Amino acid sequence: MRNLINCLTCFAVLLSLLIPATAASAASAALKPGQIANYTETFLPAAKNDADLTVTVEGISNKAGEFYVFLSSAKMTQTGLKAKVGNIVGSTGKSGKVGSTAYLIYKTVAPEEKYAVELTFKCRDFYKGAAYKPDTGVEGQVSLKYKIANTQSYDIANYKVKIYLPKGREYLNVSSPKKNYTVGRDHQSGLRFLEYGLSGTLDKPAFKQSKEVAINAVHSKPVQGVPALVLWVAAISLGTAFFILEYKKLFRISAKDVA
Repeated sequence: MRNLINCLTCFAVLLSLLIPATAASAASAALKPGQIANYTETFLPAAKNDADLTVTVEGISNKAGEFYVFLSSAKMTQTGLKAKVGNIVGSTGKSGKVGSTAYLIYKTVAPEEKYAVELTFKCRDFYKGAAYKPDTGVEGQVSLKYKIANTQSYDIANYKVKIYLPKGREYLNVSSPKKNYTVGRDHQSGLRFLEYGLSGTLDKPAFKQSKEVAINAVHSKPVQGVPALVLWVAAISLGTAFFILEYKKLFRISAKDVA
């Protein structure tokens, strides 16, 4: 009986030590005023060279009740706003600017209020880009440029962007970012996409103030017809030449062994 009482006493002491530590850990991981927990952008092809952009933002507004959305396309026009968490004042954002970088300001009803919103935009001529003519001579290649900058003093814990290409187009080259991006194909739509993200925590956010993300890529129709035939013949020729050289080396070695 005495051993049981001693065990229960030790357990109570340990529990009293663990509870404050757990509470302190949870408090340190809580959202700070103005901080964004998750910021996601998805570009989908629309009519002509336009794109439909969906931006989802989750966080807590600052002491003035404001939160910010950054303009990652030069010709962005808002088409919708859906509040999933929190109460948003109005349906459109107010324009703001830091230097030459523009952003949109939204407000919650109460200051330091948690929110989760889904915003939609029309991005005119997003896929138009500029003609790109590499040394290969393949026609129809177009550059794609994307840039987003955190101009505010509030960090973003997690950030992700996914850019789908119009049907029949594919990524041929990605010059930036240099790594940690994914190029793939959506199984349902068949569209090619490029995905890039920065993963962090509330204590160690990935997308800090003044940080910038830039994507520079080239997209085109799949190589086909005469260019594809030329590349195919070149590949076969190189393979055949390599086989002949290796065969000659092997023949010489065998001849020496016989001698």
